[in-house]
Amino acid sequence: MAAIFLLTACEKEENALVLPASKGDVKSYTVKLGRDYTTQLFFTLSNGDIKANDFMAWDLGFSCNPNSNIVKINGGKEVQVANTGSKDFSEVPAIQGVEWEYDNPAGEWKGTAFGEWYDSLSRKCHGYVYLIDRGQTANPRYKKLKFTNATSSNFTFLFANLDGSNQHEYTVPRIARRNYSYINFDDPNKVIDLEPDMEEWDILFTRYRHVYYNTTPFTPYSVTGVILNPNKVICAKDSLLGFENVNVQSIKKFEFTNRKDVIGFDWKTYDFDLNRYDVIRKYTYIIKDTKGFFYKLRFIDFYDEQGVKGAPKFEIQRL
Repeated sequence: MAAIFLLTACEKEENALVLPASKGDVKSYTVKLGRDYTTQLFFTLSNGDIKANDFMAWDLGFSCNPNSNIVKINGGKEVQVANTGSKDFSEVPAIQGVEWEYDNPAGEWKGTAFGEWYDSLSRKCHGYVYLIDRGQTANPRYKKLKFTNATSSNFTFLFANLDGSNQHEYTVPRIARRNYSYINFDDPNKVIDLEPDMEEWDILFTRYRHVYYNTTPFTPYSVTGVILNPNKVICAKDSLLGFENVNVQSIKKFEFTNRKDVIGFDWKTYDFDLNRYDVIRKYTYIIKDTKGFFYKLRFIDFYDEQGVKGAPKFEIQRL
């Protein structure tokens, strides 16, 4: 069962929307994730700016919000976490029989693999030792970790191989104007600044872990899709009006959400007979960006000019 880490939060009252004198032009973009989806792309709706890097570059992400102690895992890399229930870091944890946990794909505020590792009332870590599975391609694959402190400026934790070798204590700073600071256990002393400024991107094309909660047990599955910037960006999905008919007057008809995977991966389907992906063009996504403007977006292809997959083509228009 996935660990649940619930936070009670209310969205701030939005300022009155200032609309441009005329809507923007329809613009088409193609972003290339690579045949094996190894590239992740931070995309800005207002100008088409892209920041690209390797989605495999990180294992853990630490919230840069001084009021949050969320630590997320790279589900696209198949990282998973198990709480050993022990507080003795010298013990060698068993791999067999543990209950692996995953971040909720809707957003870390919905639930994280680490769960409530920190007591905000006492301002102390609970002290449990966590088993980390870094995915099948990692070497070494398994690590153990114990959080030792969290402040408004950084996180501190112990980590080692399962037998206690290569033990270190590291401090991860919260980077100003970022959502998360990232580390890779291959070089945890190096903090990875993966993201653009939190105000300067809107959606992320990447691999991530979707969890099917309607199965017993829950079924995790690695997918390629689009997730929202958790900073201010909200989105609604339409399948009735059609891209051409969605306009600024339509906005009040839609139900917007900050659910991170509202765009997700199911704007495409796989045709097993033709051995290819098909894009569902009837879906239109209405997105409010970090600046407060609304855009509509629809996907029109998943292949580049050479027929290589992993190249989502889409069109957007400012409303």
